[in-house]
Amino acid sequence: MLSEFTEEEREKIIQFRIGPAAAFITPEDTDLQIVRWLIARKWDINESSKMFIESKKWRQNENIDLISEWIQNIKPFKFLSNYWPNSILPGKNSPKLRTHDGYLVVYENLAEVHPDILDIVSLDEIVKFHLYIQELYTQELKSISEENNDSYAGIVFVYDLSSLTMPHLSRGNYNMFQVFNSYSANNYPETLRRVFLINAPPIFTMSWKVAKKFLDPVTIKKIVILGNDYKKELLSVIPAESLPKAYGGTLDYLPAGGGTIKGIKKFS
Repeated sequence: MLSEFTEEEREKIIQFRIGPAAAFITPEDTDLQIVRWLIARKWDINESSKMFIESKKWRQNENIDLISEWIQNIKPFKFLSNYWPNSILPGKNSPKLRTHDGYLVVYENLAEVHPDILDIVSLDEIVKFHLYIQELYTQELKSISEENNDSYAGIVFVYDLSSLTMPHLSRGNYNMFQVFNSYSANNYPETLRRVFLINAPPIFTMSWKVAKKFLDPVTIKKIVILGNDYKKELLSVIPAESLPKAYGGTLDYLPAGGGTIKGIKKFS
């Protein structure tokens, strides 16, 4: 963990604060938060400022600061809150999940999401729900970052792919996750610490060859693809009390959700 900035980093932060982004910086944009934008654009003041400004404008236009209020008005919100298997969501009864060094751990069993989910929930609505989840991550990361005085606080994701099927790899689903990734990359920079893809079946190999062409090389280096032999590696990052029993830990927990959508009418 970094407990303080270097002299060069502090100078860059000062330049960022008095540069083009100055009018868009709020009291919540601490140095610990600003540095993430600088890292995302390799400490280039102009490029990081441009990215920051565009994101701030997007947040204002889409009323993202109040998303936790208005998201509840979209028709599939209650369904998605119960259905989406992500440990950060309220109501999933998630304990405090942390790595050995105190960072956020998230379990999201995307392969449990039915491959025809877009038949009942529109892409626009599911993207809004994804942004809601991103904001939940942001709130938790801010707390951890300030607690540890560390601007590099990121999330360790664990995705169980054991239920992945060919229908999951449809063009529509691929596009959905491309949209997710685009919003995350442009508006939530440097929040990814590590991704563990466990129980990856053979069909994942061909989809990964395509998917990684659209990912930043830095992001690719953070992704670890594992088959069934993953317990030792997970335990090297995540303590047993934060690792589900199903994955080799002692935690009696997995995020509920996913499964059949048979009989559920399209939300419209």
